[in-house]
Amino acid sequence: MAAIWCFCSSSLYVEAVRKIDQKLNVTNATLVKVPFDLEYWQEVAAEKYPHGLPEPYSDDPTQWIFHGYPAVSSQQLQVAVARLLGYRWPAEEDNSMQLAAEARDLIERCRMLDGFSNNDGIILPQPDQLQMTLTNGCGMIFSNSTVNYSTTGLLSGISGMDASVTVFMRW
Repeated sequence: MAAIWCFCSSSLYVEAVRKIDQKLNVTNATLVKVPFDLEYWQEVAAEKYPHGLPEPYSDDPTQWIFHGYPAVSSQQLQVAVARLLGYRWPAEEDNSMQLAAEARDLIERCRMLDGFSNNDGIILPQPDQLQMTLTNGCGMIFSNSTVNYSTTGLLSGISGMDASVTVFMRW
């Protein structure tokens, strides 16, 4: 498996696929036509991963294996709001899922945020709850009236957004 991973994650794989098919929508049938030098890639894998492939881990909330902890997420505010609405990621719900120890630790840390959730999926504008979730989940101190949220990057990039979590919650 490590040999296949090394090959498929290399630029050589992309080049080999494009030699066979230049279309944007490359099919599964094309992907399996790519020549594969097993011995070479086993050597590469043995050098790169002497103890085997690392356990699965992701800070991206769009990934199945995401741990659900806002502080280290690539999208802290969105994760905090999702948690506030009662959403849980598959990795949090499936104890048998293969994950890195670091991901398991973060899943455990998520338990302290469960008390801020509204499990019926309906949330009224509750900036205080969101601030508590962010404070506990990200280790940041927020004040609705004084903090410029764009400096934390949480509301940056949202068109028309000012510095108020209250406005965000009503948006």
